[in-house]
Order: sequence, then structure tokens, then C-alpha cells
Amino acid sequence: MQLKTKVVATIAGLLLGVSIVGSLINYHKNVQDAQAQLQSTSLPLSVDNIYAEVQQRMIEPLLVSSLMSHDTFLRDWIMSGEADINGIMRYFAEIQRKYNVFTTFLVSDKTKKYYHSRGVIDVVNKENSADAWYFRFKEQPEPYEINLVITLI
Repeated sequence: MQLKTKVVATIAGLLLGVSIVGSLINYHKNVQDAQAQLQSTSLPLSVDNIYAEVQQRMIEPLLVSSLMSHDTFLRDWIMSGEADINGIMRYFAEIQRKYNVFTTFLVSDKTKKYYHSRGVIDVVNKENSADAWYFRFKEQPEPYEINLVITLI
């Protein structure tokens, strides 16, 4: 009887050991396959999506500002003396609505007035440190500048 018990215990131990070793091998294989799939499929797709989003968020404001700088209404409004403030406020509000941008503005080099969809919100001045961006931009050779504001939720 003792021999029978030893044989049964040995067979049960072997079955349990083979089962545990098989499970560990299967676990490591699945982990490796999942990592390989992430590296070859999911991560590149995520990077492409992030790149496309960043590109859209950077290029779209450039296109809108380029459109505004070549807009005959805006040029004529400036050349005619910047008189109709309600007209420029409606123009900026419409640009914001149409292109789904957060803000639109214009600083007149002639009058130094800072126009926004809410009206004249400031007159830029070299003495005011908050207006330094305008004068710094005017002195740079590049035709545009991109400022990113990142908010974490």
C-alpha cells in the first residue's frame, strides 16, 4: 500500500509540476507577445495619432492667421482708419466660430491698439512688460511665432 501511495503522490507531483511549469512558460510567452504587439502595432499608431493632432493644432492657427493677414476686409479696415470697432469685433467673433479657434486678435502697428472680439482690450506700450511679446516679435526676422500653452487635466 505504501508503494501505491508513493506512485500516486509521485504522479500527482509530476502532473502538478508540469502544470505549473507549463503555466509559467505560457505566461511568459503571452507577456512577450503582448509587448511585441504593443511595440509593433499599438505604439506606432498612438504616436501617429498624437503627431497628427499636434500638427493640426499647430498648422491650423497658422492657416487662420495667414488668411486674416491677406483678408481684404481687414486690410481695408486698417487703411481706412480703424473706425468701425463693432465691425472688427464681429469679424473676429466670426473667425473664432468658423475656424473653431480659442481666440483671434490684431495689434495695429499704426495705433498700437490691441483688438479682440470683445473690442479694444489694450494699447501696447514698450514700458509695459506684458506687451514685450509684441515688440520682441516685431524685431524678429521670422514671419510668425508659435506659442503653446499646455494645460494638464
